[in-house]
Amino acid sequence: MPTPRPDLAGSWRFDGPARLCEVELGGSLLSGCAIANSLVVTCAHTTGQPVPLGGQALVRRQGPDGATEVVATTVFLGSEVDVRLLYTHEPVVHLAYPVPWGGLLSDAVDDCRVWGAPTASMRGNGDLFDGACMVESGAGGSRRLTVRLRPRSVRTDSEINSEKQASDAALWAGMSGGPVAHSGRLVGLVRAVDGRFDALEVLTSSALLGAEGRWLEAEGDGFGGVSKAGTLRAAIWAALAEQVAASNRGLLVPVPVTPVGPPGGPAMVLEAPVVPPLDERLRPIEALQYRHAVVPLIEGDPVTPRVEHGDVTTGHSVTVESILDQFLNGEVRFDAAMLTGAGGMGKSRAAQELMIRAAEAGWTIGLTRGGLAAAAEGAGLPAGPLLVVVDYPEDSPTEVGRWMEAMMRSAGGSGQRVRVLLLSRRRGSLVSAMVRELTLDAEDVRPLGQKGTGDLSALASSARHQFRRLGLDVAAVDAGRPVSAGDTTLLALASVLVGGTAAKDVFAKLLARERRFWRRHLVRTQSQEAVSDEVLDRAVAGLSLGGNDGPAAAAVRLAQVGVPSECREAVVDGFPGLYGPGFAALHPDPVADHLIRSTLTPNDLFVAALASEGRQAIEVLSSIARTVTATDPGDFAQDLRWCLVDFAQQFGGWLNAEFTRLDGEDGGRPTALGLGLAAARLVDALPWGDHPALDSSVGSVLAREISALNSLESAVGTEASNLAIPQQHLAVSIDRQQQRVARAQAEQNPAYQPNLAAALNNLAITLAETGDRAGALPPAQEAVTLYRAQAEQNPAYQPNLAAALTNLANTLAATGDRAGALPPAQEAVTLRRAQAEQNPAYQPNLAAALTNLANRLAETGDRAGALPPAQEAVTLRRAQAEQNPAYQPDLAAALNNLAITLAETGDRAGALPPAQEAVTLYRAQAEQNPAYQPDLAMALNNLAITLAETGDRAGALPPAQEAVTLYRAQAEQNPAYQPNLAAALNNLANRLAETGDRAGALPPAQEAVTLYERLAAEEPVYADALAQAKETLRGLQDAPE
Repeated sequence: MPTPRPDLAGSWRFDGPARLCEVELGGSLLSGCAIANSLVVTCAHTTGQPVPLGGQALVRRQGPDGATEVVATTVFLGSEVDVRLLYTHEPVVHLAYPVPWGGLLSDAVDDCRVWGAPTASMRGNGDLFDGACMVESGAGGSRRLTVRLRPRSVRTDSEINSEKQASDAALWAGMSGGPVAHSGRLVGLVRAVDGRFDALEVLTSSALLGAEGRWLEAEGDGFGGVSKAGTLRAAIWAALAEQVAASNRGLLVPVPVTPVGPPGGPAMVLEAPVVPPLDERLRPIEALQYRHAVVPLIEGDPVTPRVEHGDVTTGHSVTVESILDQFLNGEVRFDAAMLTGAGGMGKSRAAQELMIRAAEAGWTIGLTRGGLAAAAEGAGLPAGPLLVVVDYPEDSPTEVGRWMEAMMRSAGGSGQRVRVLLLSRRRGSLVSAMVRELTLDAEDVRPLGQKGTGDLSALASSARHQFRRLGLDVAAVDAGRPVSAGDTTLLALASVLVGGTAAKDVFAKLLARERRFWRRHLVRTQSQEAVSDEVLDRAVAGLSLGGNDGPAAAAVRLAQVGVPSECREAVVDGFPGLYGPGFAALHPDPVADHLIRSTLTPNDLFVAALASEGRQAIEVLSSIARTVTATDPGDFAQDLRWCLVDFAQQFGGWLNAEFTRLDGEDGGRPTALGLGLAAARLVDALPWGDHPALDSSVGSVLAREISALNSLESAVGTEASNLAIPQQHLAVSIDRQQQRVARAQAEQNPAYQPNLAAALNNLAITLAETGDRAGALPPAQEAVTLYRAQAEQNPAYQPNLAAALTNLANTLAATGDRAGALPPAQEAVTLRRAQAEQNPAYQPNLAAALTNLANRLAETGDRAGALPPAQEAVTLRRAQAEQNPAYQPDLAAALNNLAITLAETGDRAGALPPAQEAVTLYRAQAEQNPAYQPDLAMALNNLAITLAETGDRAGALPPAQEAVTLYRAQAEQNPAYQPNLAAALNNLANRLAETGDRAGALPPAQEAVTLYERLAAEEPVYADALAQAKETLRGLQDAPE
């Protein structure tokens, strides 16, 4: 049978009975906790003679083989917190890992486990106390247990009865110093309150580790050197550093033991920044995993600010430490930022060091991978500042976005400082996808920049020393790969271990060593000779695609990638726990990427993708995309592109089916969005239009690519509004690559310039639809330039130019350049009018251009100038709607726009008929299609204002109330409608007040202020609206009865 493997998630847990000790100190008995093999933490106080720093103690432990008693020295003594650290002259336990530390978040955490060694229960066979407790706030970093606990004793009832006169104190004697645990982590020590034992309190892990005191420096094999001031964390690390693989104090950082989030809101499960390796003997591939923090950090790696539209590098680089410290220590309450960089560049390692620095400065910290599902229960918030690092946020963009939104609101209401650091290979459309349908904006997640590498030679030298200290074989100095500017941190470190000249050689040698490990755990003893290295590689590569949520799914995946049936059972049995919980993939990612590229064919990858669904599909597509964005993908990227060309129709149809299926499931839309983003990353990663080796045949090759991209876009579909969000982000990627191929065509043959202009215009529209308005501007401008050149040579392109001008005007207005939007809007009307005069089929286009011009004029303050085009647009739309009812929504929009324009020019009476007609038309549309309800609410709100302005205050009330009802329903489904609801509430309050119902006006006025306060705290653009809402509320409150 293969050698069984421990699962890290299950093995690195706090085991109370295994770590509980009895401490004899100064003539008194206490409990203690073995936090490492030779380190015991307990309380500092004694009931007998005081024991100073350097003083001796006896430590006893009841193990499975009997009792152990060892001598210990006090190496740390807390000055304010009741804590003492003992160093045992012989190991008191023999456990593979130091204790994992955890933190309690709330003031009422139940399900804690408490162990102690009171004198009463040390009689007999040493049965231990354990039980549940409740916790409440306490001073000085402690929390008090509010229930009276009783030790579980092996004594008989007659023994207990004979001691009826014994006090509670006798039962509790020795309890102080006992460990308290929650969710497999040590969260503190228990101690008696004031020595009376009628209640207990917990010294929390944060209070313990940060406790100030004096400690003895190590001297030889023990302690006894000069004492110095410092924290318990520093004292523990001085003794522990040489016994663990980690190079930093990340093992001594408590992380929350319950999900973090506002009560009743979304919450995230957080992990420790550093975890111990699985094996006592470190393997090379484990030494490269950032979670183990094996190699000391070399500071000074650069971060280059980036303009994310097109990933253009700009500005001067700064060090990653300085930019992350600025992010952490800023004055704002809530700050979210993204650090990008290629795989293996050290983003996660830099974030890990930030978490450790923050924890030692009093922050609650934790790490989460975006693929972890948000937890809905057990949420809590720390009392102090919070830092959360999110790796791979693209795996669950909606969940991460909702959690960030909830945390931003919580920080705004409580004054708590919250920092969220996102790590990803590229920003792209990820942020706009995360905040879609939320009150967050893309600007709320600021880009920190692209991380590069610094002094790799110094890093390699440090790594060589550390690897040797840990017993790893390293390559000869001259066998290492020469450091070059294009190297990643991971590649430089791997070269130190195995040598090699090219990236693929380094990773191949690394995998050759790891393959011996696979043989021990994935192949049955009697099958060793029959199972080839190729089969092993295919097995690990296939499972490293991800999405294997259990043995059945793993077996299917192995079959898909060609692992023989007689080998699958052993692989399925042996793989769990190799690289983390369950079927976690081979790590680090770039090593897995290399294995997948060198072992599986593009056809294997697409077969695995098309056979997956939901979150499984997200993981598979993300893994495929990483294989071509990693270091040195070679010809694999080209081959994968041609495979997608062949699979375009099938791939698009599969995506469309998944979008439809997920949309029909409860909670399925976030998964659909994640799937759309994963597919988009894959499309963006491929080298479309890149054919340097081709000459005369390049034209047909590019045409084949364009055809495949068109087929993919058509098969995915964009018609259904309820599926628009995931499809839009994929459409951006497809349109981006279409313009890339079209540009290559136009460079080869200028006759393709109209195609490039069309591709640019489509890209601008899809970028704007996903919220990236600034990113939409460059392609919109270039499309106009190209179409203008074409129209000057051939008037047949004037309609295309007019459409591009309208799109440019809208894009400029959306970015805030209202004055700049006016010239293209005016030119578009001029062109459309000329076209409509020649061909009436262009009249709908002229009406749309006129409405757009009216809006642009009104935005610049020229309301009188906006009136003629608004009126003409209504005239044209009415004629179109009379001939074709499909134009009725367009007529309603034009009427509503005209009503607003008339009111703004002072003709309130003239504004009433179009406002009423717009409501009538929209109501008819909404009855047939609920998608028009937001338009109806808008028209009702406008009608209420118009009626009030004409003096019909009573008549204004019903439409104002209906608008609130409609917007409330919209906002409950989509928070993006909260600003509309706030405006409608403020309008309703004014309408009620005007009818004399000031008491009835107060609730909507107050609700409007509450909404605007939350919105303005997140986006200053709502400050004016908040001021107006407050003025409304004050007017109602100050008015005489």
